[in-house]
Amino acid sequence: MTYVPSYEEFNKLREEFQVLRQENEFLRKLFLSQRTVTRSQARLMLGVSETTLWRLTQKQTIEVVSDGGKEKITLESVRVYLTAQKKLSTQDANGRIIEVLHTVC
Repeated sequence: MTYVPSYEEFNKLREEFQVLRQENEFLRKLFLSQRTVTRSQARLMLGVSETTLWRLTQKQTIEVVSDGGKEKITLESVRVYLTAQKKLSTQDANGRIIEVLHTVC
């Protein structure tokens, strides 16, 4: 037998869903507004070893920038690599990026 919520229960669930959607959108914007990541974060996002990441940066497939004297990887180049080389959808690439940033923070 299927449970059908009452009108009041349904409205409460709908309101909770809206709040969760807004929180999720806020967090996505917050995480995705970050411009650079560490080499360690980039490796986790790309699912590659340090040696492979080094090769990718040497071939300029992954962009490296100097951020206060430290080398950082541009998040956009990680996103492009994930969608072009790993064949992930933009949504899946962003999901992987958010997952790594969330676990590190």
